[in-house]
Amino acid sequence: MKELRSGSGSQVVLVLAFVGLISAAAGLIWGLAPIALLLVTAAVVRLWWLPRHGINGFTGEPRDKYYELRGWTRQAVAFLNYSTVDNRRG
Repeated sequence: MKELRSGSGSQVVLVLAFVGLISAAAGLIWGLAPIALLLVTAAVVRLWWLPRHGINGFTGEPRDKYYELRGWTRQAVAFLNYSTVDNRRG
């Protein structure tokens, strides 16, 4: 199982505070609008934009095309994947 990043808990608190503040000031619909906007943006990227560039929006395959689109090299990704492995586990 993948571990959460250290800042992820504070990010959730910040988002909830942001939504609560907007909801209190402008109403529930306006409070939920930023979350809806993020969800719609993610859906457009995964369901329309990535397939238009020949990449599966859910698996990122073919990897070489995805890496090229992001400006990554296969060697850099392999290095990052290797360097983030936690070797302290038995």
